[in-house]
Amino acid sequence: MKPRMAAIEETPRAYLPLPEDRVTRRRVVVVGGGLMGTATAYAAARVGGGAVSVHLYEANQIGHEGGASIDSARLFRHAYGELSHYTRWAMATFPLWRDLERQSSRTLYVQTGSV
Repeated sequence: MKPRMAAIEETPRAYLPLPEDRVTRRRVVVVGGGLMGTATAYAAARVGGGAVSVHLYEANQIGHEGGASIDSARLFRHAYGELSHYTRWAMATFPLWRDLERQSSRTLYVQTGSV
């Protein structure tokens, strides 16, 4: 068996900065700093580059009890029945999670399986 070469990590296509002439907004405001709001703000900052100012507003403290994503264990749902586009979207996020892990030097996703 040949030794496996380490894959060169590239920025996912979804995070490539827009060309300057395609940036139509100079300021983006995201209301809600939960998982989706934070992901939206992060993506807007990556895509907009230095040409865009991103502001994220959250009414509560990080990890408040009413938050939907405060636990340390979560599930990636892949089965959506007739709504198969959700399955494609969920699968398309894996390179983005890996890129965020690389950027933060933290393990954020651990595949375990379920029954």
